[in-house]
Amino acid sequence: MASKSETGHAVNVAAMGDLLSVIKSFKTKYDPALDAIKVANIEIHYTAEKAALLKVRSEAAPWMQYVNEREAVNEKVDKYLTRVYNAFSASDVLPQAIADVKSFINKIKGIRVSAKIVTVPGDPGTPTDESIKQVSASQKGFDNRVDNLTGLVEFLKVQPNYTPNEVELQTTTIEALVTELTAKNDKVVEYHPPVVNARIERDKLLYSTGGGAELSGKVKRYVRSVFGGNSPEYHAVASIKFTKPNIKF
Repeated sequence: MASKSETGHAVNVAAMGDLLSVIKSFKTKYDPALDAIKVANIEIHYTAEKAALLKVRSEAAPWMQYVNEREAVNEKVDKYLTRVYNAFSASDVLPQAIADVKSFINKIKGIRVSAKIVTVPGDPGTPTDESIKQVSASQKGFDNRVDNLTGLVEFLKVQPNYTPNEVELQTTTIEALVTELTAKNDKVVEYHPPVVNARIERDKLLYSTGGGAELSGKVKRYVRSVFGGNSPEYHAVASIKFTKPNIKF
């Protein structure tokens, strides 16, 4: 599942740290010919992995905040539009106009745009991969929702007998709501690519050719070649588990 996969990234980075500690304890007995798995280079890779994890968290934090702010405004829309519809129906307007307003509102309410952010267990600052996909997939629905809201406002503005005394039901207030939703959405859109890019870079560092998962396997095979498969040295590195999610590059 997404949360397990997301948690697995941090576990894999921690495992690289454990592996590094073990091979450093071998001192001069650990002396591979392959540069990539020398202690110094494993140390460099481990440092880069930790930085990549931190980058994902730092990029995700503002994006999550803007998604939550957008959703907080969005949650008010349906009940608010019911009030607008009732106010319009109570005005001296044509029956067809009432039907048109109801059609707009039904379209707006019928568009599913909510996408809950699920955070990684033990790390509430990082959303799961699945929640990233859900929020991204909801974007088209949200854009359509805003478009229909805009259409509703424009329709109401040309109705001369829709003149509610309540400020919150007037077209200027509805316009302000659309403007607020659009502004919140613009921030979500703006901050989404950095999150995706940070995850791509993290995944490449951990799982692509030459990444942490591959290096850990080479380290284990080298240790086995030096100390033997039944040696405590090999068992020490073999017990350090790495998992590789199904990620395509």
